[in-house]
Amino acid sequence: MPSATDAAVMAMVLSYVGVAYLFSVHAPHAYMVRASSHVCIYQHPIHQDEVFHFPQTEHYCEGRWGVWDPKITTFPGLYVVGTGFGSAVHHALSTLQVNVVAPSLCSLTVLRSINVLFNIGSLFLIVKLRCMKYAPDAITTGAVHGIVIALFPVHYFFSFLYYTDAGAVFFVLAMYFFAQRGRADRLRHGAMTMSHLVSAACGAVAVGFRQTNVIWVLFVLGIEIVHDLESTHDAALYGTVAAAPTPLHRMRWGMQHLHAVHIHFVCKLAFERQSPIGWVSLATWVDCGGVWGILSH
Repeated sequence: MPSATDAAVMAMVLSYVGVAYLFSVHAPHAYMVRASSHVCIYQHPIHQDEVFHFPQTEHYCEGRWGVWDPKITTFPGLYVVGTGFGSAVHHALSTLQVNVVAPSLCSLTVLRSINVLFNIGSLFLIVKLRCMKYAPDAITTGAVHGIVIALFPVHYFFSFLYYTDAGAVFFVLAMYFFAQRGRADRLRHGAMTMSHLVSAACGAVAVGFRQTNVIWVLFVLGIEIVHDLESTHDAALYGTVAAAPTPLHRMRWGMQHLHAVHIHFVCKLAFERQSPIGWVSLATWVDCGGVWGILSH
């Protein structure tokens, strides 16, 4: 009998497939989707940024790899993946002897379905990552938390359009997931593991979808470096537990703790609350050598 977690994930997957089908059927017309509130998705066959993404992918599908729209500011990761996916679908349909006209090789419906697949993958990764943070007896809590994150409206509703968002989020999540998964093996064997190679490859693809994802690549890299330092040089960083701490050690530990709390507070203001004070404080801290101060210790 399936668990509550499996049922919740299955319901989420079916909702993606169902809404994607409705979009493909009613694409030429205005369509309203009700999910806690009415959200207008589009009024024309090609919606907003698809005006740039879809024609560029068509050029690649037709073999014109040297053609590039100067108005596009992202790397061509989405268009390369879209071309490969469209070719795979076309080959599969041809193998099954399904009547396929040439333009359907990279039709808008086929290309939009890529993001549906990306978001189903993102749902799986989010649930897995959240479950890592909970004890085995609270796995359902982690799954529900992950589903709530996956239902974030900006992420969910744009998953049915041919945008860079879905693929970029999926590969960032995959990069972080495989980095977490391979951490224990790397520390045990003292060398790079296959999980970390996959994580690095996913990071490269994520940057190929959106160049701003390089920030997330550096973020995951920084997390792994800090974890390695803490795991292999714990005594040098924080002192030995057996030795009686001197007043100087106590003062140093207190300052380090205060500094960590300050960084956490500033980042919370900047990234979660979107407070101008937080951004100014963060910029000032970085400008005054805060990063160098941490590395020097």
